[in-house]
Amino acid sequence: MRSTRWVLWMLAAACTGGNSGPPVITALDPTVAGTQGTLWEDISPELGVRTGGFPPTIQARMHAPERTDSPAPMVVLLPSSDARTDEWFDTATWLSTWGMVVIVPAFDAPANARTHAGLVEDTAALLAWLQSNALPLEGVETDARKFGLLGHGRGGKIAVLAAAGDDRVGSVMALSPDDSLPTVATPPKDWPHALPKAAGKVTVPRLVVGAALNGTDGDACYDPADAYPAFFAAFGAGATEFELPSASPTDFVDPCAAGGGSLACASCPGSDDPAASARFARAAAVAFFASTLTDETGFEGWLDGSADGFPDDVVVTTK
Repeated sequence: MRSTRWVLWMLAAACTGGNSGPPVITALDPTVAGTQGTLWEDISPELGVRTGGFPPTIQARMHAPERTDSPAPMVVLLPSSDARTDEWFDTATWLSTWGMVVIVPAFDAPANARTHAGLVEDTAALLAWLQSNALPLEGVETDARKFGLLGHGRGGKIAVLAAAGDDRVGSVMALSPDDSLPTVATPPKDWPHALPKAAGKVTVPRLVVGAALNGTDGDACYDPADAYPAFFAAFGAGATEFELPSASPTDFVDPCAAGGGSLACASCPGSDDPAASARFARAAAVAFFASTLTDETGFEGWLDGSADGFPDDVVVTTK
């Protein structure tokens, strides 16, 4: 079967006497900031009745470009259980310079007491709210038909669980996803696993970014059976894995990347160069979501690892 791009090229050639040649695709570099100015604002989505006595209104932070010429794709960024929404400020802003609207919710702050089933319900309710309510943006139209989900740690697991049952999700990127459960996790229906069944049901484009550093013996900060290799193994065709051999799972959180301290950073020892890990993850997120949520074709080399500037040590595996 011919690709859509080949067919369009042949049509163009027929209309111009065959002299147009193949379409020229300009390679884009997500390691540099995009051209958009950015803004951010705290918002208060109304999720409706929530189980467990949690209030219906939550706090979230919206990051957006100052102005766009076309509808901006929307990405919901789900932090790990130990990270605050403001600890993803730099990452969310980076995506906004490339024309994306990023929402970072605080579903269970400050106690991190929400069950995993509750977090999945909250994610679905947030998508519904974003589709039904105008964001406080002037000069920016949003595309709320399909959403990108970007999750770290526990947030990566919730993103996968949410995508398994919601056709509003257009693509999923999981940074060091973690399928583990708290010591006390009852009843089981409130604490579902993403592996392997739910992950196997996700058919939209998936990108797993894995940090291979894990500590040793009793200092190990994750079980490989619950981590990124298991997620990629559970995914079907159409998934990609980027493995960073010298990165730690906490490298991706903004204060950890900057060398600062937070509860999230303390959950796992950082690498020797966390800033490099974070820069790569931000670039990969730009390339992945721009490619899967819009018609952008300039990031193809960043999806298969062939682009100039793609780190030589990152191991790329596709299905």
